[in-house]
Amino acid sequence: MIYRLASILLPLLLSVAAMTAERTGERLLYDFENPSELDSLREKAENVALDIVQDNGVTHGRTCCRVVFKQGGGFGVVILSGERVQSWSGYAAIAFDVFQERAQKTAVNVELMDGASRNYATRCTTETVVRPGRNTVLVPIDHAKRNGKEGRDWSELEPQDKIDLDHLTQVKIFLQTPTEGGDLVWWIDNVRLLTESAVAGPAMHIDLPIGSRAFAFGRSTPEVVGFIPVPVGQAFDAATGFGFEGAAAPAMGKGWPDRLTGRGVLDPAGGETRFTVALPNGDYRCWLAGGMAIDSEAVGANYALRVGDQTLFQDTPTPEQVRSDKYLYRFLPTPYSERPDALYVDYIDRMYPTWDVRVAVHDGKLAIAATRFWLSALVIMPAADDAGFTRLAAQIRAQRILAFTSSLTPDPQHKPVKQPGDGAAVAFIPDTTTVFTPATAPSPSERSRRAYDLAAAPGERIVFRLGLTVFETIGRCRFAVSALKGPSAIPATAARLYVMDYRVRGDAVQEAALRPQDHLDAEKGITWCFYAWLCVPDDAKAGDYTGTVTVTPASGVPWSFPLALRVHSFRLQPAAASLGMYYDVPVDAQTHRDQLKFMREIGFTATVLAPGRITGVKDDRVQITFDEAAYQRVKDAGFGSDPRQLQMGSALGPARTLARTYLGFGARVDQQPGCELADARLKPLFIDYLRQFSEFVRAKGLAIAVEIVDEPREVPNPWNRTLADTITYADWMREAGIATGFVTPMGDSGSGKDYTALIDHAGIISTHAGKGSERLMRGTIAAGKPLWLYNTGMDRLSWGFYAWRVGACGRWEWHFCFSEPGGAPGYPNTEEWMNPFTTRDAATVHAPSTFAGSMLFKSSYFDVADGIADAAYVATLESALTRARGVAAKNDAVARGEALLAEMRQAIPF
Repeated sequence: MIYRLASILLPLLLSVAAMTAERTGERLLYDFENPSELDSLREKAENVALDIVQDNGVTHGRTCCRVVFKQGGGFGVVILSGERVQSWSGYAAIAFDVFQERAQKTAVNVELMDGASRNYATRCTTETVVRPGRNTVLVPIDHAKRNGKEGRDWSELEPQDKIDLDHLTQVKIFLQTPTEGGDLVWWIDNVRLLTESAVAGPAMHIDLPIGSRAFAFGRSTPEVVGFIPVPVGQAFDAATGFGFEGAAAPAMGKGWPDRLTGRGVLDPAGGETRFTVALPNGDYRCWLAGGMAIDSEAVGANYALRVGDQTLFQDTPTPEQVRSDKYLYRFLPTPYSERPDALYVDYIDRMYPTWDVRVAVHDGKLAIAATRFWLSALVIMPAADDAGFTRLAAQIRAQRILAFTSSLTPDPQHKPVKQPGDGAAVAFIPDTTTVFTPATAPSPSERSRRAYDLAAAPGERIVFRLGLTVFETIGRCRFAVSALKGPSAIPATAARLYVMDYRVRGDAVQEAALRPQDHLDAEKGITWCFYAWLCVPDDAKAGDYTGTVTVTPASGVPWSFPLALRVHSFRLQPAAASLGMYYDVPVDAQTHRDQLKFMREIGFTATVLAPGRITGVKDDRVQITFDEAAYQRVKDAGFGSDPRQLQMGSALGPARTLARTYLGFGARVDQQPGCELADARLKPLFIDYLRQFSEFVRAKGLAIAVEIVDEPREVPNPWNRTLADTITYADWMREAGIATGFVTPMGDSGSGKDYTALIDHAGIISTHAGKGSERLMRGTIAAGKPLWLYNTGMDRLSWGFYAWRVGACGRWEWHFCFSEPGGAPGYPNTEEWMNPFTTRDAATVHAPSTFAGSMLFKSSYFDVADGIADAAYVATLESALTRARGVAAKNDAVARGEALLAEMRQAIPF
C-alpha cells in the first residue's frame, strides 16, 4: 500500500476514526442545523452554491451543508466572517468534516486574514487535500504567520509578523473548480475550533488492571482515561506520592503518533529529567514510553535512561557516532516494505519505543531518570500479576497501532497483474522515460525488449537500468554486468551498480535514494529497479563491444540480457557553460573532495565557492579569512578549466553580516530586509569585501560569477531584497569591478514591478525557463548578456538540448543537498534522515561517512548527466561543422549536420 501520514503536513487530514473520537475543547462555528447560517456564507461565496440537506455528510446533528463548486468557474470561494471569526486565540486548529464522492483528490486552501492583511504576503495561506469519501480537514492555526515571513521560525518573528487570531477579518476556504467531469460536490459539517488536546488523534481505551498506577507526562488534562496527567513542573509531593524532582523539563509532542505516547517532557539542553513515585517496597513491572532525542550539535552528550536500579540505555557517543546509523541515520539500513504494519514496526516502534522493566523498590520510592530521552507515559504494576501485565502491554500496543493507522490515508496502487508465463517474477529493460515506483508495471514493449543497444564516446559515462517485478518470494537477487569484449578491454569494474530504494513520502511512495550495492531482498508485490553507471575508459578503442547483464535470484533461474555497446571514434567536447548546483561547502575536507568528484562525474563544470569569513572591520577595510584549501580542492577537481565555466560566489550574505555584526543592525537586517542600505557606511565596506573576494579567486586561477540577490521580490525574506534594493547592490558590484554579477529574478514582473529592468544592471540574468520569464530571457539575449537557466528541474531536456536551444551559457539548480528540519508534529528528531516522518530529503541525501561524500544520491542526477552529455554532443557537432565548412569533400556531411540542428531548433520551443 501507499501510505500518507497526514499529520506530517501543515494542513492535516484525520481519518473517520478521528471524526467520531471523543471531542473536548471545541468551539462550534457552524453545524448547519439552522438555514440562516448560510445567509452570510452565500453573500460572499464565489462560484459556489450552498444548501442545507440531510445526507451522508452529516457528522453533527441532523443536517449538513451541500456545497457545489461549479465546473469551469475559476476559483470556488467560501468565506467565514463576522463574530464567528473572532477570539480564536488559544485554539490549535480549525476543522471541518467533508464527504466527497469524486474519485480524485482535491487540493483546498484555507486562508486567514486579520486587520493587517492587504495582499498575499500579509495573509496566512495553507493547503491541504480532500480525498474521496469521508475526511476531516484540520488546519493548525496556533502558529499562523504571514506568508511573506517564509523561512522564519516562530521564535524569530516580530509580533506584527503573526496573524492576530483574536481579530480576524475573514477566513477563506477556496479551491480551483474542476475544468471537466462536472461540478464538484462536497457535504460539509461541524466546522469547529479545536484546542491542542482535542487535536491529539482518536481516543484510546486502556483497561488498567486493579492495583496499577498510570501516569501521562507533560499534560494537564487526562487525555487517556485512567492515566494521571502530570503537568510540567509538578514537583514531588508526599501527599500525592509522585512528581518531578530537580529542574523542570518542558513539554514536548503534539499527540502523534497517538495521544498516550505522543506527548511528554524533555529537557532539550540535555539535563536530567527525574520522575519519582512513592511505592511500598517490593517487586514491580513497569511499562514505560519515551524516546531518544538526538542532538547532532552536542559535544560529549550523555544519553541515559534508568528505571530504579535498571539501566535501559547508557551511551556517550562521539560526534562521528551520532552521525552514524546508530543515531541520525538509524533508519538508513531499513528497506522499503509493504508487510502488514511495516511503517509501525519498522519506524514508530523505534521512534516512540516502549520498555518492559522488572524493578525492586527498597526505600519506598521508584525513580525514572532520563537524559536526552523524553518521558511520555508510565504504568507500574505488582510483579506477581504477569498475566495482567502481558494483557495490558498487548492492549496498549493494539490501541497505539489503531490510533497510528487511523491517521494514514492509503493511496490505492494499481499493481502489476501476473500474466501467463510470467513465473515468480519478470525482469525487463525499461523505457528511458519509465519512472519507477513499487507499483510500476512493465509495458508490452518493455516485456518484449530482450537486449541492450548502447553507444558512447571514450570517457563518457552512460546509465542503463533493469526492472524486476516480483509476484512471489524469490529471495535475495544479485545484479551483475560482465566485462565487455571488443577492440579493447572494458572490465566489469567499469560499471558501478546501484539499487533504487523507496520511501513513504506524503501521499505516495517515492524514491529514497540509490543504494550502492549489487543485491536486494526482493519482497513480493513490489517492482524494483537496478542501475548500472558505466564509465567507458578514456583509452577505449572505437568499435563494437558485447557483454551480458544478469539478475540471479536466490531461488529460480537467472535472467540474462545481451548488451551491445558501440564506442564512437570521436571524443566529446564539453559545453563551455557554467553548470552546477547551489551548495553548502562541507567543513570536512575529504567529504568536500568526494562530493566534488561526484559532481564532475555527473558533468558539472562549476560549484559554489565558500565566501570569505569576515573577522573584523577597521576603518573602511574589511578583515577577511579565506579557506584556501577549499578553493584548491575545487581547482584540483577540474572545475573551471574553461574561463566560461564560472564558479559561483555570493554577495548578500556578507552584506548582511557586515550590517548585522559591524554596523549595529543586529536582527533588524533580517526583520526589515533592505534597511541596511540606509547606512552610508555599508557601501565602502561592501565594495571592499567584493574586491578582496574577487582578487583572491582570480589568484587561484578561477573565474567567478557573484550572486547579487537571490530571487528578488517586493516582500522580501531575509535572503531576498526588493527590485530597487537589488539594483542598488548590482550597481555597487559593478563599481567593485565585478562584471559577472548575476541575479535570479523569478519572472518578468512581481507585485506590479517590471523586473526586466535588472538586465541593465546585472552582468548575468539567471531565471526560470517559462512563459513568465520570456521577456527576461529574450531581453538578456538581445542585450548580448549571458543567460543562465535556474531552478528549471532535474530533467534531461533543460540541462541539454533546451539550454542549447535558448542560448543559455549557464544552468544552475537548487540544491545539491538542502533540507529544512520538520515533519511529524512534535517529533524532536527533525534532523533524522531516511525516516518517512521527517522532511529530511534532497537529491543528494546525507549519509554516514562510510559512504563516499557522506551521501547517497537519487536517480535524477543521471537525467542531469544525460542532459549535459546531450549538450556535449551538440557542442562536438557544432565544432566539427566549423572545421568542415569550406571543405568540398565534406559538404554533404555539413549540410546534414546543419539540417539536424535546424530541425532541433524548430522542434524545441523557446
